[in-house]
Amino acid sequence: MTEEPEAWVTALSLAERAGTGDAAARHQLKDAVRRLCKDRELLSHPDPGRAVGRLTGLLDDLGEPEAAQSLVRQCVSRVTAKGTDAESRCASLNRIAAALAAHGQLTAAKRVSTAASRAGTRRSHAEYMDLTIAFANLATVELALDDAGAAARSAERAERFLRLAPVDDHHETHLELRVRVASLMTAAARARNEHATADAHLDDLADIARGLVAELGGQHPMSLSALMTLALAECESATAAGDRQRSERAVDVLLVAAQKAAASAGRRHPLAVSALRSLAAAEGLVALNSGDRERLARAKALLATRVRAESRPPVRQQPGGAVAAAPPAFHLLGPVRARRGGATLPLASERERLLLAKLLLNEGRVVSPDDLMRAAWGDDFLMSPRRMLLFHMERLRRDLGSDVLVEETSGYLIRLAPGSLDLHEARELVERSRGAQDRERTRELLNQALALWTGDPLEGLPGRYAREQRARLRDWYVELLGARLELDLELGRDHEGLINELADRIAGNPQSDRFLDLFERVLDHEAASAGAPEDHAAARRVLADALGAAPSASLRDLVRRLHEEETP
Repeated sequence: MTEEPEAWVTALSLAERAGTGDAAARHQLKDAVRRLCKDRELLSHPDPGRAVGRLTGLLDDLGEPEAAQSLVRQCVSRVTAKGTDAESRCASLNRIAAALAAHGQLTAAKRVSTAASRAGTRRSHAEYMDLTIAFANLATVELALDDAGAAARSAERAERFLRLAPVDDHHETHLELRVRVASLMTAAARARNEHATADAHLDDLADIARGLVAELGGQHPMSLSALMTLALAECESATAAGDRQRSERAVDVLLVAAQKAAASAGRRHPLAVSALRSLAAAEGLVALNSGDRERLARAKALLATRVRAESRPPVRQQPGGAVAAAPPAFHLLGPVRARRGGATLPLASERERLLLAKLLLNEGRVVSPDDLMRAAWGDDFLMSPRRMLLFHMERLRRDLGSDVLVEETSGYLIRLAPGSLDLHEARELVERSRGAQDRERTRELLNQALALWTGDPLEGLPGRYAREQRARLRDWYVELLGARLELDLELGRDHEGLINELADRIAGNPQSDRFLDLFERVLDHEAASAGAPEDHAAARRVLADALGAAPSASLRDLVRRLHEEETP
């Protein structure tokens, strides 16, 4: 067996030691990863996919996403340019993508899977199997990222390549891919609420599973895997149709399959872990739709068992160290983000950012599953698979920590450390400004509050809930900015600068009467002072542009006045 290259051994060893709290190892880790990225033996590891997944997972745990992303980019670039000695470019990228997805690096896995789907240029029979896997990987990640339309297209391309792939030399792989592709097509159709199409794909999946059992026997790992896939899809179909008995039968099948998998392969075997995952998802799905709290608790216990069975060792402090990991800091006044120790935590999808925003805006109160789904999926949330909520909440808990994102009987809540949410910090600064002893201090505190806005609140998030919260927080920003500009006027700040700033604010908020009133007051103050008003050409240009945004009568009058005052 090929030995691991020294650069890989060094980087992995340092990452593992840093995870135990070794400060010296952590200090050396970034340089080790940089050297690894430049090393000519980067792809000479006997299992590059496993190595990349392991190292990026450790880097992610340590709050070093930039180093992880750099490693992934370099591996993809090298494989795409040169391939590897052991297998095709497409196959190598497939292994890396699968390892990244298994470690929760969904965005990176999607990038690598996309590269893999483009790497098969010869379109030979040997490559058709690799391309099937590439598009199946891509569909899997797109489903996890809530892009059901893209997932359906990728699954269809996987099916087309699978029809062209040779069967004789890869019989078992071909059978396994038939199950996987049929399952993906079912899940993608279900996620798009195309239930008739999903049920048709489910029938195909049932035929494939029956054929596998007949050919390989019911105890064969591939047969068990196919039965588990079929039973979970059947449970989702029954839940969508409101058929409780059918759902229960599917759960019973999953329970038997999970027991068989654990007995034959051991509870830590990937097949047994997959069985637990499927059983927990089905139990949770039935429990959420029936309101059965006891069953929901059982599903949570199954999820905890699955996490213990497959998760990486947690990052630990040095023995005897009393300092706990820093709590995450959250940002809503701009793009929704979570940061720990200066590093941005990976929030892989818009759904997760919407769910996090809902939890943060509920300010420590429990949010029910229905309210979370309504915020993240909109008015058609009742038509969306409940397992997707469980999936995203599980990912958020893994990223944030179960001590931060807490699961209660009736839902979820976020426990916030003091000063960890920008919205709370802004409120505190505004409250302090109200009790300030002088106007200069009031202005300074308001400026500090306004500086916490790093963009549009909940920037880029879709849906009615995000729009409503964005509008509310925008209004508050305008209110605070107006108060600060009032103070600028009262304190006699530079009028030219104030006029130009107001012109910019009016351009962004052409219906704001407060800004228009302030602008007129500045002009009145100038008119009353000695000397003619200065040339406000820049302000006039900005205001003229704002006239194109359905201007109010006040805005038109203001622009007219500005022109008149500056006409010789």
